[in-house]
Amino acid sequence: MKQILKKTGLKCSFSCLGCTTFLNAMSIQAKTMKHYYYVFSILAIIIVSGCSKQNSTTAPPANNPFTITVIERTTNKPIAGATVSLQKCSYYDNQFGCTAYSTFATLTTNTEGKATSAIGVVDQIKVEANKYWTLYKKTDIQNIILTPKTSIEVNVKREKTYAPTDILWIGQDRYFNDLKPIGLPVDTIVYIDGYGYSENKIYWYINYWSGAIVNTGSTGGSSPNFYVNGFDTAKIQIKY
Repeated sequence: MKQILKKTGLKCSFSCLGCTTFLNAMSIQAKTMKHYYYVFSILAIIIVSGCSKQNSTTAPPANNPFTITVIERTTNKPIAGATVSLQKCSYYDNQFGCTAYSTFATLTTNTEGKATSAIGVVDQIKVEANKYWTLYKKTDIQNIILTPKTSIEVNVKREKTYAPTDILWIGQDRYFNDLKPIGLPVDTIVYIDGYGYSENKIYWYINYWSGAIVNTGSTGGSSPNFYVNGFDTAKIQIKY
């Protein structure tokens, strides 16, 4: 039996523990009964189910290299020197899906705004560039459009009477924590980050946060929509 296994280039795995002893016993019995064809039938089954080809390995799935192109909104100019972080899910929740990501590789775009990755399996990318808004993306990750980060000059004027404990919050209100407290200024200038080549809108609320809870019934208002061209600084006025 050992000679047969050796000639076929097969070996028993640990799941076929004791298969050699079993084969020898069956061989003796077969010779007694002169039913050799039974032995070869059983041998074929054992080889398929419990033995494996020597030095056989399972090749890992091939990675498909891909190129990421980073350009500027509206102008389509390539953005050189952008940092592209390739991320994998580091914590998966059965109810909410992936709730945390970790960076496993970092790329930098060239003068053409391109960066090539040799790793084809990515859950999310994070793209950062000086004077642009950071972008996170999970789909269509080869085409990245970054928005210029501009400055909006806001003249804030108080027109009504408020309690000394009241606080004015002001900001874009696009994302969590966009609004910032600035006290109760009578007449002042504040600067807020804006979005280039985009419509912008500034919101304000009195006592937006109450402790650690958003006060949904707080008094507030907003500016009209206004367009910011590229990296220009826009100027608006808020009266509260």
